[in-house]
Amino acid sequence: MNVNSLPVPESEFRERLKKLQSKLIENGDQGVIVFYEYLEREGNVSYLTNHRSSFPNVMSHRGIGYGAFVVKTEGEGILVAPFGYEEDKVINVFDGITEPDLVKGLVKAVNELKLYSKKIGFAGLDIIPYEYFENLRKKLGVEKFNVYDRFLEKMRSIKSENEIKILTEAAEVADFALKAAMEEAEEGKSEKDVEIAARRAAYEKGADFVSRVRVSSGRKIVGLRWPMATQRKLSKGDIVYVDFIGFYKGYGFDVQRVKVIGEPDQEQKEFLNTALELQSWLISRLSPGKEIKLVRMSGRGFRYSPFLHGIGLEICEEPSCVIEGMTVKPEKGMVLCVEPTVASEKFGEIGLEDMILITEKGPIKLNKLNSVFW
Repeated sequence: MNVNSLPVPESEFRERLKKLQSKLIENGDQGVIVFYEYLEREGNVSYLTNHRSSFPNVMSHRGIGYGAFVVKTEGEGILVAPFGYEEDKVINVFDGITEPDLVKGLVKAVNELKLYSKKIGFAGLDIIPYEYFENLRKKLGVEKFNVYDRFLEKMRSIKSENEIKILTEAAEVADFALKAAMEEAEEGKSEKDVEIAARRAAYEKGADFVSRVRVSSGRKIVGLRWPMATQRKLSKGDIVYVDFIGFYKGYGFDVQRVKVIGEPDQEQKEFLNTALELQSWLISRLSPGKEIKLVRMSGRGFRYSPFLHGIGLEICEEPSCVIEGMTVKPEKGMVLCVEPTVASEKFGEIGLEDMILITEKGPIKLNKLNSVFW
């Protein structure tokens, strides 16, 4: 692949790395090791290098399935990728190490970069297993160190114009897939039929990968369960809830929609309209620079639980998983998945979810597909 054909231009990757290196200098560090693992937890490394791993995390005593980017305060860095990497796609990388022993590979990278001062920072400590990190830290002789997770997460949370364009297209992919799912959701069809229709449509529209499709149906919805979709046949009067999650051009989409098979009764309409009202109300409160606190409420026979998270190179990123009792301050350029849930004893729990761009003038919904299908 020619890097000039990337959705995000090479110059943007270069600028990101320069900002990180400036922070290293400010903190007195000579380098940093940024950890990653498969797909939904490799955002920091993807953000800096355009690298995506091609295998899921494999737990082993040597750390196969994990990797890292090692870089000094100037120049390009070394990618330690135990399963290998695509040389023609990575940026800011002058060398790659495919050593299957993660710690051994990282020590080799540190030596190659001549990071001997022990002034090494880290990012991704919530990703790398403690035993691997402790083994590495002792081999490198690092005692005290700075952590760069918050710095990188903050950078990633504010999307560039190129990233906003991709995320807008990702929302369109999700809309296309969920429209196919809603059309497939008819009497006599199964939850699996609905899932397959969504997956097929997403790939036809250009999705990189569909991570999860949660389909729950019946007179009472169970939002979190295993398996995520079953062979259960849909019947007239059933509520069908679909949560659709995946990636497009390296960036995520995460959207939820609901349908009633046939004509909904009055109680179902009230339940779903309440969900619409709740989500619309929460979206309307998302103004740049204005901090809000999320609280759980109840009334009119329903329970209301607020929930939102950032989305980008990972499905859940800063501000990540904001639930009741927590505060959030949206900022211009953030893209948030807003998915409050409504629950009742009779109908269970559903959420309606959309990808929301925060602008100077307020929130803009990137998804255009109807939220509820009667």
